[in-house]
Amino acid sequence: MGRRSWLIAASVAVFLGPAVGPSRGIEPGEPVRDLSVLYVEQPIASTIAGPQTAPTLPGAWIQAPTGNDPRWPAERQVGKVSGAELVTMGAAAMEKSLRSELSRRDRGGLVAIDEIVTPRWTDDAARELGRALDQLGPDARRVIIYVGPGVVGAVGLIDPREPLPEPFASLLTTLRKAGVVYLETYHGDLSPFTPEEFARETTRWLERWSLGDPERLRLVLGPAVGTTQAEVWRRARATPAGRTLLANRPGAYGLRDVAEGTAWLSAYQAFRADPTSTPGGGDTPVPTGGGLSVRAAKGGVIVVFTRPGPAAVRLIPPTGGAGRIIKTVTGPTPDSGVLVPFSRSEAPGRHRVVVTAKGDGLRDEATIDITIAAGAVFLGRPVLRPAGARAVSIKVTSGARAVVRLVRASDGRSRVIGKLTGTGRAIVITLPTDTGPGAYRLLVTATLRGRRATNTLSLTVGGMPRQSRAGVSSPGNQR
Repeated sequence: MGRRSWLIAASVAVFLGPAVGPSRGIEPGEPVRDLSVLYVEQPIASTIAGPQTAPTLPGAWIQAPTGNDPRWPAERQVGKVSGAELVTMGAAAMEKSLRSELSRRDRGGLVAIDEIVTPRWTDDAARELGRALDQLGPDARRVIIYVGPGVVGAVGLIDPREPLPEPFASLLTTLRKAGVVYLETYHGDLSPFTPEEFARETTRWLERWSLGDPERLRLVLGPAVGTTQAEVWRRARATPAGRTLLANRPGAYGLRDVAEGTAWLSAYQAFRADPTSTPGGGDTPVPTGGGLSVRAAKGGVIVVFTRPGPAAVRLIPPTGGAGRIIKTVTGPTPDSGVLVPFSRSEAPGRHRVVVTAKGDGLRDEATIDITIAAGAVFLGRPVLRPAGARAVSIKVTSGARAVVRLVRASDGRSRVIGKLTGTGRAIVITLPTDTGPGAYRLLVTATLRGRRATNTLSLTVGGMPRQSRAGVSSPGNQR
């Protein structure tokens, strides 16, 4: 975990159940159960553990290196190997490194891997560690693994309905072989996970862990940066999964002083007094997939989306392709849904509507095929406004194509000076630089699915624009 220089001399207190006496280490091959780790400085660890004659939490261990405090004899010290160094090795070298720490006479028979992070731990590296743990045999149960918050969050953001991709699938298979696995629940700046992150990550990790021993998956709670220890614990226990993992005995990391250590212990004791109850404020909802549907409606479709978040509605034309997003619906919608209308300028034919909702690692999609019949087409006349001495602003109905002509008033001669497709926004056309002084008429003709609309603007180059006139027509129908 070593993110700060003061951790060079930091201590880790490990709490074992009453079956482990106060003056012995872990025997070779003995499984490690009921483990709790405090990765803190020695005075904080001593405050939380209490005196050996009346321990606050029985069976406290500390990770070397540490001072010469008699509270922490050699048989109460935990070895450690660097995850950054281990990841560069093959299985044989990994096994040798772990055995070396496990067999040291100045340690108590436990070793921690600090820590598992991506992108260093690829699927190949994870498989090598898995082979090393296999080669350790029963001693693999004396290995503790810390999982970095980046990995914790990345796994939590993968849709639980989908299989884990690599390297996470290989990592999870390997982690299940260790004695205890701790999930770090704080960010790089040591601020705690948000309530939503705690809820999502604890729930989805416990679901993914189903093939392993659930008692060996634990949480490490960090300092209360920007909040209190009481709030950190409230967040951690605000789901059934969080309460299950805390009941396995939590760890702590980076507590900043003795007072915060005392607050951590107080929150732990409060949890142990009532480990199954919902905390104040209730449980934090855990996002789940589904709840997205789309159905046909007159002039469009109706989208129902029952969970919070955005759902993009994409219309794919008969010609295919990616189509375009015509609306974004924000959930949760009413039970009756939200009407998403089609534009009257849509081409007739068979369209596909694809509604996609993303967020919290979840992706849902609903589709429907819709036939849009040919019908009345709305085409407004182009809107023309002066935009300077030699420029005109032109706004054309979305989807319509327009031709811009400049007509000289003296002899009626004209030329095309621009072509554009309406976007619903104004487009500025500048007169050609060779346009001489005099009176002109700007003629804009827009067409859309057999209809035509025109508008003109009279202007004098170098002078003020004159009054405009306009007309709209369609085949066989003068308007």
